[in-house]
Amino acid sequence: EDVRGLFSTEDLVNVFKKLTTRPEIYHLLVRYSQNQDFLSTEDLTLFLEAEQGMSKVASEKCADIIKKFEPSTEAKLLGHLG
Repeated sequence: EDVRGLFSTEDLVNVFKKLTTRPEIYHLLVRYSQNQDFLSTEDLTLFLEAEQGMSKVASEKCADIIKKFEPSTEAKLLGHLG
């Protein structure tokens, strides 16, 4: 379902990749990543629910997002986005 004002998952990840150097985006990353430079599946779940208004996001969906959009093979294997 397309809800006006919210990113699709694919759009969210693409924007994330392009904007991570912006200070306000960096602060969101730090806020949801427990002061790491990546998001775990749990962190991504919290971000999607809190910032994107999604509900009941399954950890499997977040793992799939990471596998699909994380450019680093090592990070994919670790389940990290960023």
